[in-house]
Amino acid sequence: MKPIPHLTYQQYRTTRKLVHRCCNYDEGNCLVLECVCVQSISYSLLCRWFRAAVLPQDTGLCAALLYRDQMKPCVICGASFVPKSNRAKYCPNCALNMKEYIERLSEYMASTGRTYKNHAATIRRWIADDRRKAAPARDRDYSVKEGDTV
Repeated sequence: MKPIPHLTYQQYRTTRKLVHRCCNYDEGNCLVLECVCVQSISYSLLCRWFRAAVLPQDTGLCAALLYRDQMKPCVICGASFVPKSNRAKYCPNCALNMKEYIERLSEYMASTGRTYKNHAATIRRWIADDRRKAAPARDRDYSVKEGDTV
């Protein structure tokens, strides 16, 4: 049997919010056990119904608690995810973006006739360029006009 996962404070707070979505939760009580909801007062993952039915609604928390030993960091964004195969390098969000970048590179190479020695490096550079373009500009004006109060 697997050990009972213990929660950090942030995970506990998120779990408390999820407990309210449980169909057996009624004003702090569990309808099945006819007592106080054990999941709402514990820093451990105790309730089997909560594990099976409620926790999968928050995929990040579910992966962090139930699949700790299988987690891998995403190569691009650094977020932890549970890979579907041994070869997975990207979280689901970045994997979709990578497919788009690969298609974009293929179209660009076909239209211009250009070749690259390292396709991955080109895509990583494009990602970095896109992030820089998406970053908000920091044009702050700290000048004070005469008569203004600070």
